[in-house]
Amino acid sequence: MLKFEKIIETATSRMEPIALNHQRCSRVRSHLGKCSKCIECCPVEGIIIKNSIIELNDNCIQCGLCASVCPTGAISIQEPTELNLYNYIEEEGKLDNTVILTCKHNDDISKSVFKVPCLGGLTLEFLLGIDTLPFEINVIFSGAKCKECIVKSGIDLYLNNIKKIKRIEEDLNLLGGAIKNTEKVPKVKARKTSTEEIDNERREFLFSIFKSVKKLPNTAIKYVLGVNDEDEKSNAIIANATVKKYPILGKVFSKIKDEELINSEIIDYSKPSIVGTCTFCRACTMLCPMGALKYIEEGDKLSLFLLRDACSGCGLCVEVCYYGALELKSKRIKDFSFVEPSILATGTKQRCSICKQIITASNTVEVCSSCLKLGRTYRR
Repeated sequence: MLKFEKIIETATSRMEPIALNHQRCSRVRSHLGKCSKCIECCPVEGIIIKNSIIELNDNCIQCGLCASVCPTGAISIQEPTELNLYNYIEEEGKLDNTVILTCKHNDDISKSVFKVPCLGGLTLEFLLGIDTLPFEINVIFSGAKCKECIVKSGIDLYLNNIKKIKRIEEDLNLLGGAIKNTEKVPKVKARKTSTEEIDNERREFLFSIFKSVKKLPNTAIKYVLGVNDEDEKSNAIIANATVKKYPILGKVFSKIKDEELINSEIIDYSKPSIVGTCTFCRACTMLCPMGALKYIEEGDKLSLFLLRDACSGCGLCVEVCYYGALELKSKRIKDFSFVEPSILATGTKQRCSICKQIITASNTVEVCSSCLKLGRTYRR
């Protein structure tokens, strides 16, 4: 029987602008996770990560800066998502309607605009996406007023991302320049509507996001997974479902056809790469917040795969790798559109020359980790 409290919780959660997915937070998934981007960018110290959950304090102002910097989507804007907003702006532009984007504090601007909590809450991916659209997008803000806002750092984050997308566009020969920053509201054309039936209530809601408010030693693997024998809840950590991370970038970069550019690196985004011996302990596959790492065992052969379009480059896999076999490297343009997984490591089952136990590794390993830990050495 469904609990009444659970029904209420589910219904009311959709009314909140900020969505929390605790199991996608690298700090929640392992105590070895070092990410603190959301905490560092919060202008009101409104975020706490403790007891395996993310908490938004009562002083949270719903500015969305935390969502824009969270690499895994553990914190996100839920109505509408950036992808939905991008698609909707694209639809309006194709209809030759005037596209205006501003923050929710601009109350003097008419309702026929897209309002977001703060321009600093717009991600690099979203801004690059709309800047390469074939029509103007008027972004309205006053630098002076933004500095007086409680979210003072928001405008700096926005302008810094604008600089980054200009560099990316130049490096990749992308035609950008759709974003027009201005303090004045442009003359709005008479709106055209699609021939399809439009849900006016939903459209109005979308105009304003916030309108409604094998194996490691046993002790080592437990340490990596953050498991406490006395805490049964910690054993509930399971591999997350795979989620495509950068759908807008996939659209943007699909326009690039030059083979050299497709293989070029983009320093703003990272992915893991094998730099040492992988023992296929599977800690990284189990803890990956995006479900981007997969393990396959076929007989004596083992493989570690990376789903490149799902990897967010959060770095948790590097932080939890007991042997330091992983390292973050820049993604390539093709990584954002290739759906086929790439092989990070392959290995075979072997036997320890001392204790004769079966071990797995991507390179030839004569002594298992347990024997190394006990100081045993190889003897012929």
